[in-house]
Amino acid sequence: MLYLTIIRYAMRLINKLIILFDLEWKNMIMEANSSSLEHPVNYSPWLKIDDYNWETLTQGKKVIIYKKNDVIYHQQTYTDFLYLVKSGRVRLSIYSKDGREKSLFIADKNCLFGELSVFDNLPNHATAMAVTDSEVYHIPKTVFIECLKVDHDLSLKTIEIMARKNRLLASQIEDLSFNDAYSRVAIALIKLAMSYSSDCPDGNKLEIKFTHQEMANLLGLSRVSVSKIMSDFIRLSILEKKDGYIVLKDVHKLKDWIE
Repeated sequence: MLYLTIIRYAMRLINKLIILFDLEWKNMIMEANSSSLEHPVNYSPWLKIDDYNWETLTQGKKVIIYKKNDVIYHQQTYTDFLYLVKSGRVRLSIYSKDGREKSLFIADKNCLFGELSVFDNLPNHATAMAVTDSEVYHIPKTVFIECLKVDHDLSLKTIEIMARKNRLLASQIEDLSFNDAYSRVAIALIKLAMSYSSDCPDGNKLEIKFTHQEMANLLGLSRVSVSKIMSDFIRLSILEKKDGYIVLKDVHKLKDWIE
């Protein structure tokens, strides 16, 4: 059931992208051949967006402070806003009727979320929850639509983010369909290192902390499975835990686990 929901979510993203292009913005795309749309896409579920000036949207808009685990909005509810992360991180997840969770992505600083409902006027498809203490702009949907009509750069950035989410969801379907549990964890760690790591004497240190349950929710695994795999990687000297942070000691060995 969760698998089908992810597919529906991806199709909604594709449909919204088509609508955006139908708003006569095709000439803009042709002029943007050297823009960030051509850059390689990182399919990490941790969506870290490069610095972008959102002032068109954020000037004079309300910033709401959320504590860790505060819910910004619930799945299948309507809101009047688009959301932009000013600081912190926000997790977007879908839930089954029996309470099982599948995380779709984690929105980091400068990432928009809740944009699908702007275009189709349907309820929000996922629940948005603060992973850390976060500051989030609440931007009225009507303001966002008006800004898109006059600000070509903003329109392109919105398309870029939606395309990145669509590729991410497609890669998740690929992982769920073809990769075993060890491969999924290895891929997630490498993707995480692409955005949130720094060099250290022992390898690559991941700069953010996460629980095994959070990793499990992102990968469609159980917490027990993720804990076992992480323990195995530590035993094989692929990873180590240092002061609460994960260090990738041997990325080449980690890649060997990817099918």
